[in-house]
Amino acid sequence: MTAALTSSVGRRGVNSPADARTVQALLNQHRARPMLPLAVDGKVGEKTIAAIEEFQKRVAGMSSPDGRVDPNGATWKVLVGGRPSTAAPTTRIVTPISVVFKHGFKKPTGVRGLPGAEVKTTATRYESTVTVSGGVAGSFKGSIYPDDMTVKGRLKDGSHDLYLGFHKPGVPKAEDLVVRTNGFRAVLVVNANRSVPVSSNLSSKQTSDGIHIHNGYNTWTPDVAMSEGCLILAPSDWPGFIKLFLDAFPDIADWTAGGGRLGKRIGSVSVTP
Repeated sequence: MTAALTSSVGRRGVNSPADARTVQALLNQHRARPMLPLAVDGKVGEKTIAAIEEFQKRVAGMSSPDGRVDPNGATWKVLVGGRPSTAAPTTRIVTPISVVFKHGFKKPTGVRGLPGAEVKTTATRYESTVTVSGGVAGSFKGSIYPDDMTVKGRLKDGSHDLYLGFHKPGVPKAEDLVVRTNGFRAVLVVNANRSVPVSSNLSSKQTSDGIHIHNGYNTWTPDVAMSEGCLILAPSDWPGFIKLFLDAFPDIADWTAGGGRLGKRIGSVSVTP
């Protein structure tokens, strides 16, 4: 069956649902790993427009993409007549991934050394909005705080390199690339496990190392720490968060490229008000 387009799709396009689904389905034929497929839902939002622009740059060779597909236009002709990319998958074809923990100067409860330390509930433990953008996208709840600010610290506002990797001791295998909530599991690693600056109520606590992005727990007690300074995701949001990266990087080599439990660099993580 030959694809047909009756009106423009994309930025400032007519964007009829039928035409939008046609364009989304065709774009998916050209998406290269680790880019995730578009939802073929007939809705033209920022993800569809960004996918059009990416296609225009990478496949159609346009230096100034306009984010729109017109009937019988140059983009449409390449979209229906060009061959899907067979280039080897590489993160160079995707904008580096950005993970942002935006705390808005909020402070969680349940943390020693902060107001409300005695209120241990997940409803107020996660003060930050966590936004993922670039090659993958999503929005979640999380926290930048440890359980005890009197001895540990929270990552200072700023940006650091972000890596794939594993939490807790173990030898990574392909079968470990699944969602887990305890023990040895796939996570994201801040600054290749090297030292990062932290804020703490303890004046001598200026830096921490081995900082990961992983899941928090549904319940906790003062004697069983949930986080010693790592960035954490709300328990209900963790599976969706880490699955973005497991789906985008399905090769175990990506998760071990740095040696042992440290994988490849995939972008940056930022903490910001």
